[in-house]
Amino acid sequence: KETGVIAVYDLGGGTFDVAAHFVIAAGVADVAKLKVGQMVLAEWASSLKHAVVEGFEGPAEKPERVRIRYIDLPESWPDEKVLATRSPRELTAINEGMSPGNFALARDEGRDALVMLVALTPQGWLVQRFGGRVALLPATVLVAIPHAPKLRKGDKVRMPWVGMMMPGTVTRTRGTWVYAKVEGIGQKDPISAPIGHVVPEALAIAGVKAATEEKP
Repeated sequence: KETGVIAVYDLGGGTFDVAAHFVIAAGVADVAKLKVGQMVLAEWASSLKHAVVEGFEGPAEKPERVRIRYIDLPESWPDEKVLATRSPRELTAINEGMSPGNFALARDEGRDALVMLVALTPQGWLVQRFGGRVALLPATVLVAIPHAPKLRKGDKVRMPWVGMMMPGTVTRTRGTWVYAKVEGIGQKDPISAPIGHVVPEALAIAGVKAATEEKP
């Protein structure tokens, strides 16, 4: 195909062309490198979702199946809907830091937004914004969100709210969920967000400062 275009085979039959930057290779070649608690991408209802590894099935030296918990699905759903078992070839491991599939805080037009990193291009990072919109942003305005920061009650964080990252105070954590009180959003009760979406305030402040400093 022409440069930058990939032909993808549809399991239902036929092929279709996709811009290369929107294609993420699937499959974990060495399942022994996966660890409990690690974040991965996995298929759910014909779309990619984020999940964390909860365990393995099969021989210890080379497990045949991986037990995962989806974190992008509604918090109210019972375990039987958010737990799954997948083969290694159906998963994509996500590395900490500025890596495709990770979420990041973006300092854009004076506001802090939640974006998902899609691909690094010569012009900057291709990201997905709230509502599925895509944008191209320089790496200097992005702060990678840690997968599972150690948070306790009273810690200051930034929480996602309608695509924006709002200052909040942690009230509790439960499993893969973080709860925080956020002022100024018209919500009296604490709001919740899954791990991978919540930024410790110190990290957010450092990233915003770096993004707004004048370059020499």
